[in-house]
Amino acid sequence: GLFHVIPRSSRSASGVVEPHTLPLDAPLTVAEKDVNGEVALKAICNAIYAATGTNILQGNIMMDFSRVTLSISSQKETGRTLLTQFLQIAGPQLGDPYPLSWQLLTGVGREPAYLLNIHEAKR
Repeated sequence: GLFHVIPRSSRSASGVVEPHTLPLDAPLTVAEKDVNGEVALKAICNAIYAATGTNILQGNIMMDFSRVTLSISSQKETGRTLLTQFLQIAGPQLGDPYPLSWQLLTGVGREPAYLLNIHEAKR
């Protein structure tokens, strides 16, 4: 299986250690039925923005998710759970021999924003 390293604290500019919560940890409300993967991924990012006010920008994504058809629905699942489910469905539909994984990078622009990269998790 895959695992991700998730920070739970970070240092502020003044050097104080503070709790850190990723926007992917927010419970989301989202519903898309029989849409292509690009629409579904955008819906997840938009739901994260609606719940947290933080932009999730699509970064390095080398897969053509427009070839994937899926449905997503949530009243309380976290963004992390929805993203994981999305990747577990999309990878096999793309015929990808490796599981898909993600990276969430911060430090993009003045507003709170993260850059989402999706890639193969080669063993």
